[in-house]
Amino acid sequence: VFCTEMYRKYYKTEQRDVLYDELGKIINHIAFIVIPIALFLTVTATDFITVVLRRGAFDGHSVSLTAACFCFYALSTPFYAIRSLFTGVHIALNDRKTPMWGGVIFLVANILLSFGLSRVIGIAGITLGAFGGVVISMLYQYFSLKKNHGYDRRFFTPVFLGIVLASIIAAVVAYFIQFMAGGVSVYARFVISALVFFGLYGGVLYLLKSEEMKIVYHAIIKK
Repeated sequence: VFCTEMYRKYYKTEQRDVLYDELGKIINHIAFIVIPIALFLTVTATDFITVVLRRGAFDGHSVSLTAACFCFYALSTPFYAIRSLFTGVHIALNDRKTPMWGGVIFLVANILLSFGLSRVIGIAGITLGAFGGVVISMLYQYFSLKKNHGYDRRFFTPVFLGIVLASIIAAVVAYFIQFMAGGVSVYARFVISALVFFGLYGGVLYLLKSEEMKIVYHAIIKK
């Protein structure tokens, strides 16, 4: 709601360039937080579900099924967040049809993909279908913004790509920790993976001179 009102203010004062610049910054800020968390939870899904949910009748088989679904749900969260930003911009530009059609596309794609994929890979196909649906819906709103409202900013900016690269590097290392530390307690393995993942993620971003990482670093130093 806050972002939509801010977008509307820029639109009413005919500052569309400022609006689009702010949108790009917010996308980068959200990506900085959400993408690494999504990838970390994906590669540590089994441990995470074990730590949080494995109690009583919720046994190893239940953990495996839940973790398989949870992976795709975690991966979809950045796309849900970015899609909501595009929805806010369209509403601020007095275009309510595009978000409506985006919702319809998401619903149809979700149903079709979930139905088809669940028959191939089982219950995980449902969340994979939802993942595919939100990606398609987000891209529809993005290209609609470019075509109908003159949005000329690149989606994959250097900052965004740096965040993705740092997240992937950290995720690969965390995956090997999961693989190599099979004999370690699940709680200890999860904590070690988290420390290594986010430490490496922050280090890579700092080396890439990410503006978001500098803000976090200076905030910590001041405290």
